[in-house]
Amino acid sequence: MGSVKGSGGAVAQVGIVAGGTAIYSLCQWLILVLFARVTSAEELGEYSYALAVSAPFFIFFGLSLRQVYVSSSGEGYAWRDYLMLRIIASAGAFVVVLLFGLFSDSLTATYILVSLIKAVDLTAEIYLAPPQAVGTVRPLGVYQMINGGASLVLFAMGLSLGMLPVLALAMSFLGSLSAALYALHVGRFAIGARSDGFAWHARGASARRICSLALVSAPLGVAGCLNSAMQAAPRYVLERTTGMASVGIFSAMAYLLIAGNTVVSAVVQFELPRMVTLFHSGGMGTMNKRVRLLASRMAILGAAVVIGISLWGGRVVTLLYGSGYEDRPTLVFLGLSWAVGAVSWIWDMALVVHRAFVIQMAAALAGAVTAVVASALLVELNGLRGAGIAVLLATIAVALVRHGGLVFLARRSPEGAQ
Repeated sequence: MGSVKGSGGAVAQVGIVAGGTAIYSLCQWLILVLFARVTSAEELGEYSYALAVSAPFFIFFGLSLRQVYVSSSGEGYAWRDYLMLRIIASAGAFVVVLLFGLFSDSLTATYILVSLIKAVDLTAEIYLAPPQAVGTVRPLGVYQMINGGASLVLFAMGLSLGMLPVLALAMSFLGSLSAALYALHVGRFAIGARSDGFAWHARGASARRICSLALVSAPLGVAGCLNSAMQAAPRYVLERTTGMASVGIFSAMAYLLIAGNTVVSAVVQFELPRMVTLFHSGGMGTMNKRVRLLASRMAILGAAVVIGISLWGGRVVTLLYGSGYEDRPTLVFLGLSWAVGAVSWIWDMALVVHRAFVIQMAAALAGAVTAVVASALLVELNGLRGAGIAVLLATIAVALVRHGGLVFLARRSPEGAQ
């Protein structure tokens, strides 16, 4: 997929990706805060529930095609095959999510809007793969800035005009459309600059190659869906046992971790093409040294996050959302979960480089099963705290399988064991 650019400007690119992810996450969080301020905990729960329920479906149908494209080394798939598969998948995910909402009696206007926004975002995201494949990750950050910033401004504008939250959410949909236009622009430019002259559109895609690509990517789609289901399971059980208000409270506390997610996401987005280059030029041993370095740094960051949440998390939640949204033990469990997950994401990135998609699927399955079982056993007995413990146990299960998979791959290669 091309070579990654040199070290010059690396810090700036990571900074832009981190900044873009931070702005997007912050804007999504502020939309949640505004929801909490102008509606009840139950209505906030409906919004959070729509996000939690729709996410696994869209992640599954997305098939992590951007990661597959970036980590590929010429398997015979044309760009137009990736694009057409993503268009078909986005439409399919939207229909399936609506059907799920219809049969589960949760098909509200908010649910439909959240699903539509996700469909547009999923389609646009694939156009960011070509620049990332050659190490230019700046468009990822800019896309996130446009998407998050425009959506928040339009949502807040709608509320200021006296609109109901659901109508303001409809206005924020225009923010997703504007970000999609930017992704289309940068994607077309990157594709047009390629020496093989791949067309930026999907015309001429091969049905045979599309089906083959879907099969290759399917384990990643399943893994992503299971990872998302792992996060959604406690919310689903909370909704069934204690009501939508508990879902809103739990989601409000969980959203405190967006700052940490921003850092990890930026590192992973930037390091993935670099890891691919290290793997193909220096071998497994060279790449594994980089993985160990990044994992140790994430472990230190995770410890700092847990300490910060233990000391100030409750006060921050109360300051942001008001009274009734804070439960200190649950916050600590969520913080521990994030710390384990931050290290685990680095191992997951290494598995992508190895294209060990089946191991990723096994890790996600372990996490989803653990989340479902733990939620079923703990949430009804311990409420919010049980949900926090369930997320922590599921995250640990995923991390153990990912690390075990990397150890297995290293032992298969004498170089990787060095």
